[in-house]
Amino acid sequence: MNHEHRKISLAERLIVTLGVGISLAVMAVVLIRMASTGAHPVAVCLMAAALVGALVVAMRLWRGSQG
Repeated sequence: MNHEHRKISLAERLIVTLGVGISLAVMAVVLIRMASTGAHPVAVCLMAAALVGALVVAMRLWRGSQG
């Protein structure tokens, strides 16, 4: 695979960071609501795993954009 790497501008990083931050915040709120309303434990675990996965992807994208 040919992956092109380019330095992303500060404005692009800020926009992406804002979007990712809002998405992660919504996922966290949904997870808390699911847990507090007594959702099935498997569903809560899957949502928690999705949130952790999204955090990992966001961190890797952020680090990759700085190089």
